[in-house]
Amino acid sequence: MINNKIIITINVFTLLFLLSFNTYSQFIRPKYLDSLKNIAKKTDNDIELIKNYTLIANYYSETNRDSAIFYADLAQILADKSENELQKARVLNLKADLYRRHNDFKQSIKLDERALEIAVQLNDSFLMSEIYNDLGVTYRRLDDEAEAVKFHLRALDIARIISDSTNLSKALNGMGIIYFGQGRYDDAEKHYREALIIETKRKNLLGMAINYNTIAEIYQRKGLFEKSLEYYNLSIETNSRNNDSLGIAICYNDLGYTYYLMENYSKAFSFAFKAYNYFKKSKKNRELANSLLNLGNIYLADKKYAGAIKYLKDCEKIATDYEFKSVKHQCYLSLSDTYEKIGYLSFSLKYYKMAYEEYEIINKDQELKISAELEAKYQIKSIKNENELLLEKDKIKDSIILRQRIISIVVSFLVVLLVVGIFLIFMSRKISREQKLIIEKKHLELLERNSEVILQKEKIDEQNDALNIQKNELIAANASKDLFLSIIAHDLRNPFNAFLSLSGILLDEYKTLSDEEKIEMIALINESAGNAYRLLENLLSWAKSQTGAIETKREVFNLSFATEEVFETEKIKIINKDLSFFVEIDSNIEVYADKNMIMTVIRNLVSNAIKFTPRGGLIKLIANRNDSNIEIKIVDNGIGIKEDKLKTIFDLEAGYKRKGTENEKGSGLGLTLCKDFVEKNNGKISAESKAGEGSVFIFTVPFPPKNI
Repeated sequence: MINNKIIITINVFTLLFLLSFNTYSQFIRPKYLDSLKNIAKKTDNDIELIKNYTLIANYYSETNRDSAIFYADLAQILADKSENELQKARVLNLKADLYRRHNDFKQSIKLDERALEIAVQLNDSFLMSEIYNDLGVTYRRLDDEAEAVKFHLRALDIARIISDSTNLSKALNGMGIIYFGQGRYDDAEKHYREALIIETKRKNLLGMAINYNTIAEIYQRKGLFEKSLEYYNLSIETNSRNNDSLGIAICYNDLGYTYYLMENYSKAFSFAFKAYNYFKKSKKNRELANSLLNLGNIYLADKKYAGAIKYLKDCEKIATDYEFKSVKHQCYLSLSDTYEKIGYLSFSLKYYKMAYEEYEIINKDQELKISAELEAKYQIKSIKNENELLLEKDKIKDSIILRQRIISIVVSFLVVLLVVGIFLIFMSRKISREQKLIIEKKHLELLERNSEVILQKEKIDEQNDALNIQKNELIAANASKDLFLSIIAHDLRNPFNAFLSLSGILLDEYKTLSDEEKIEMIALINESAGNAYRLLENLLSWAKSQTGAIETKREVFNLSFATEEVFETEKIKIINKDLSFFVEIDSNIEVYADKNMIMTVIRNLVSNAIKFTPRGGLIKLIANRNDSNIEIKIVDNGIGIKEDKLKTIFDLEAGYKRKGTENEKGSGLGLTLCKDFVEKNNGKISAESKAGEGSVFIFTVPFPPKNI
């Protein structure tokens, strides 16, 4: 399990590391491929063609080697034709990267050496640093760490001199990978931390997330699990900010393994299962197989053998279908251990033999790979004496064969011991073979039923989660309903009480009242009716908004004309309080929103400004163009809002209500409605205020789209 983990972590990190510094591939997307090809067909500009062919080659680099090299060759032909030495060097470097990705290290190094010659002639320090780093990666893939270190150090020196943060970080990470593989964790950490500082300054979230993950891995290897968990969580947080689901899933898998080492199997399973769900949905089969292996081993360590068998069997199927040999080998060993734990020694022996057979296959493949890599390495170094080369190869092959023979003898001896042990155990038991098979069959049936129960429990848990969500939504809806009824019962009743009381007096004492008293009472009745109407209008708008009955109908309209309509409805109140009202809005400003909603927002905000501004005060309505929207401000020099109340003024449940300067009443509903309507039109609303100095309410609405 531990050895497998080391291989997986290094491979995943190397992949992410290369992706994070690829100049082109992070910008191209599949949907642009056809457009790139069309542009390439139509343009006669060689520089543009080279750029397009380079992007297309990068797109195909991970999926179709032949297509990638075809387009890279087209780019090289044009670069040679243009006699642009810098373009030649960059295309050669691109082709070197393509050959390296497909393990043709000999050709990759030849191309990078040609690119390096041009970069030196041009005295292009940035390109030299980039190529040195790429050569370091190639030699590291060849397991020639001395050469890899040499080239990464050259890149490091140049990058420091010219302040090239990209290649400096790449070189530091390359050195960190080498030291990590050598077990020199302190040296690796030093380089990773310096790279992290650089990526933080660059605000490169992917680079930051990777370095947090690698530092966490170092703490894990040192046994400092709490520090390891801290840095894995930092990596998850950074990946979340970058919307990198793959990075998050990898961290979950690593967290699961860390908790496994800490023997906290419940948390280990929780994080490993999250990773498994992502890999399953995204169809990343190698990662999915590894996550299933991890889940099986966690259940095995926790003595939950039915679950262990289920996940390991799933792992076996994927590893077999996609020929993931090392994963299959580890899976067979874990299945052998599981069956041994529950006393099924015949099954245990069966999977142990399968693990051994898979191990032999892996070793044969490894022997061929080592021979191929050695051949490439020694061809690159141009050894003059062919006989010495052959002799060296023979020695290495003899060493490999000798090692294989020793391993075979040891494994065979262990297999013989295991068979003898099984035979002695069977002999010591008096249960007949037929009875044993019946018991095994029943036990397997129980395990399968147990697995079904586990799956049913998982489905029930999912259903419970869904029910809890519905329950919370119903509670929230019920609370909104109660609040709505409360406003109707209390706030809407007050203006009607005043209306009924005043109209009753007017009716009973009409003949005894003077004309001035009659006019005064009629004015009060009119004010009460107006307040009731505005409150009822807000209540109906809010109710429709909350139930989804109101539809947002966006249109382009003139903001200046709309504010004039609002002024007309509020003009009497402004005149009655002797207020100064100024509108600073360009007559040509247009916005794209629901006109009725925006007018409701402006009307409510202006009405509030009137209510809380004393006689003789000032109100301004201002609109300004920003880069992405129109910003509208309602400014007053009224009584202002206390700081502790300012944070909750848009929250209806907070119940913020306050009488105006002349005891005008309100429901607290208007600002909540404003917030809802602004957000439905893709805008934002906020408030600034100081008690005794006045308030500024600010909201935004979008520009009209260019195609309207």
